[in-house]
Amino acid sequence: DLGEIVGRDTTSDVVKDFVRETPALGKLLSKVTLGRVLSNLPVVAAAGCICLAGAYHGLCLACNIGARWIHAKGVLRFGIIVLFGYFCGGKGFGSDTVAMEFLKNSFGRQRPTGIEHGERSLSFPSGHTNGASFFCGALATLVVPNVVASSPLVAKIWRGARGTKALLLASWIVLTAVTGLGRVASLKHWCSDCVCGTFTGAFTVSLASTTALALESKLLSRSPGHHLKSS
Repeated sequence: DLGEIVGRDTTSDVVKDFVRETPALGKLLSKVTLGRVLSNLPVVAAAGCICLAGAYHGLCLACNIGARWIHAKGVLRFGIIVLFGYFCGGKGFGSDTVAMEFLKNSFGRQRPTGIEHGERSLSFPSGHTNGASFFCGALATLVVPNVVASSPLVAKIWRGARGTKALLLASWIVLTAVTGLGRVASLKHWCSDCVCGTFTGAFTVSLASTTALALESKLLSRSPGHHLKSS
């Protein structure tokens, strides 16, 4: 009754009762740990931002808003990121990609002991860390500069601000490191797995960037007299 409810800590006890009465929610919350959050949040956030940017450029291109060559670059870069992400993007699509499967099967390294893993669950390199490194790196090097260039005002402010490139690089490093920390804290990987995943992700970013720049130079032409520089 009301007296019983008032006489207890309604902030915690009522929530606990609700969770106990909802088995599906309780099972979901039991899997939510700090390690899991750190492991998945950076790559999910980066991939989500990339998808939003791709939708933005596609909409502007379809509606003929702004500089068409900038939005065309954005759509092209989005397609390249999806292509490289599908084959080399680690856990960005929810499962190990072709590249990660090949590397893990080649090295055959087992995961740390002390926690139950799936059957034949291999460790080296870390797919999550590879995915975070790739998607955060692609966001920093291919997506953000082009989104900024699509707005003359934002581009002017961006160029005038100091340390913008350093900020993007630092964000890339920090988010990838957070993912690696989450994988190690969850006893899913050894530290060396995450270090290798970081470098394989960065290498994939360099391949995607090189491909994007090469295709842009062949397929897209800059509008004559446009005041923005290509990113």
